[in-house]
Amino acid sequence: MLGIAGRGSCPSPNVWETPMSEAMTSDRFRECLAMLHWSQRGVAEILYCDDRLVRRWADGSEPVPEAVERWLEELASAHQALPSPTAARR
Repeated sequence: MLGIAGRGSCPSPNVWETPMSEAMTSDRFRECLAMLHWSQRGVAEILYCDDRLVRRWADGSEPVPEAVERWLEELASAHQALPSPTAARR
């Protein structure tokens, strides 16, 4: 596993070997992160990406790769469909 200092670009082939998405807007990207309670830096760490790349996805200056879009949409849908149990709340 790469450490944060070793991050440059995303080494995961799933991120770079898929076409770029035209569907996921920067607003939707940030909305999915909010639904998951994730920060941009956290996503960068999960994907072993430079956080500047994730920031470019979030501000719309670079398109979100389709693999990342599909992954985030699936996770956000699952999170919405399976909310945390209310019994844990006080």
